[in-house]
Amino acid sequence: MNKASLLESIYLVLGPLLFLSFILALVGFYLMKFGKSKSSTLYGPLLFGQVFFLGFLIGIIKTSMESEYRDMTVNFLSRKEINIKLDGKNFFSERKDSIITQIANMKSTPAHHSSPIDERGVVLTSGTDSMELQLFRDSNKKGEYWVFYRGYEIGRYHTE
Repeated sequence: MNKASLLESIYLVLGPLLFLSFILALVGFYLMKFGKSKSSTLYGPLLFGQVFFLGFLIGIIKTSMESEYRDMTVNFLSRKEINIKLDGKNFFSERKDSIITQIANMKSTPAHHSSPIDERGVVLTSGTDSMELQLFRDSNKKGEYWVFYRGYEIGRYHTE
């Protein structure tokens, strides 16, 4: 199991626990506000604070996982012989190298109140190895494309 898959497994376990963590935070808030016992003053803040810790931890894990998937994609694209299928059709255009370069130069970009639209399925093959990506156009910024791998946004790139 590679690092990205391990991070994804941890993320998939911790993500659903966030709801339970939120419920425990509400209990902690109640204990802090209305609790009269000495244990309420101890456990209330702990229960309330753990939701922030878990949320922070999940954020770090997700960011690390997406970074690992981005690195895996860039490494795959650095191979000598890459074939591309775009929406299930072989892509032999003279723009093939340009598309590979653009995807390889993707960057993690902060959110800017737009969304991905117009999905395009991309299958990259090299020898017996393959990798499936999803490309989406940005809903607001012309020439910006979102790259997804296994349902996670791993970066964005801009065309000229």
